[in-house]
Amino acid sequence: MNLNRVYSTVDTHIFGEAFRIVVHSSMRWLHETIEEAQAHVMEQFQFERNILLNEPRGHRGMNGCLVCPSTEAQFGLAFFNHPDSTAFKQEALLAATTALIEMGTIERTEDDRYQVETAYGTYTITAKVEDGEVVETSMFVDASEVVEKTEAFTKVRVGDNRFYRLYVLPPEIPTIDVAHLGMIERWGATITKQLKQAEASVEGIVLIEEFEEGHVRTVTFEKDGYILRSPGIDVTCAILAVENVQRFTNTSIFHSTLSVEQLTTTTGKIKQLVRGEAFVTGSHDFLVDADDPLQNGFLLA
Repeated sequence: MNLNRVYSTVDTHIFGEAFRIVVHSSMRWLHETIEEAQAHVMEQFQFERNILLNEPRGHRGMNGCLVCPSTEAQFGLAFFNHPDSTAFKQEALLAATTALIEMGTIERTEDDRYQVETAYGTYTITAKVEDGEVVETSMFVDASEVVEKTEAFTKVRVGDNRFYRLYVLPPEIPTIDVAHLGMIERWGATITKQLKQAEASVEGIVLIEEFEEGHVRTVTFEKDGYILRSPGIDVTCAILAVENVQRFTNTSIFHSTLSVEQLTTTTGKIKQLVRGEAFVTGSHDFLVDADDPLQNGFLLA
């Protein structure tokens, strides 16, 4: 065995979606800004992405983020995901804050409010801690905006430049349930194929079934047709942009649930409050053997 690289990670999940947080690696840190760090990860981190996200160590549903030093926040995060996955996932902010507090990697603040610097902006995460365990995290996000409405779909912008298409459940699919997963996957495969040809900038498509007032069930497909395990903060905020309710709940096809509350600040700006509990599932040292023939890993279909 000829070991030449070691990566220490903390694995978490929140709302059913998995995140692998790199807290130590063999990589030398030479970047002065978080934007430079994110650009490096996007352009030069291919080997590490394969090692940490692909099987046999990972899977298609695994998301990655790298803890970075920050001069203006408790820590920084750079993101690395599978090629057709959304580059920036807000869930990672809650998951990483939980993991770093519970593992003792960052010091507790007096008010349990933590600044997280990313190339997509700096976010404030509030943690509720009981006996050293983070039982809830929350954050405010900017309200989403409807940018296009057609008979077939509604297109919504989330954040600065993330777009989603929302579709109402078609008559041929009885309900959003794993019992009808085959029909749902075929529908998603058709739409994602059309979307790749027509509008590559869209992060994903969302199939929506109205459950009751202020509560929907959804399936979210990423660009390659992969079904997200989570209801998704982006997706839930996008749906709230077209719903005339103050509090909104979204349940995924795998029964994970996410609620978002819409509030008006003292300055008159509309914000959306997200709350959730993340769970640490393990801490790992990944060892890279220079002779390993599966260093790049693989993905099962």
